[in-house]
Amino acid sequence: MSEGLATCLPLLAFMLTPLWIPLAVALVGAVFDLFSSHGMPRRAARPATQRQETETS
Repeated sequence: MSEGLATCLPLLAFMLTPLWIPLAVALVGAVFDLFSSHGMPRRAARPATQRQETETS
């Protein structure tokens, strides 16, 4: 039983590598985003405003 487990666990980890790498990258990016704002919340995006056309004479 332990030999089968010792064989299957690395195989499963290797098969799931395409999932582990993006998850790790996303986690690192999320942590970086949290700390990059220096504890201050990000400014909200400006609401879309209509451009006012200026009159030229």
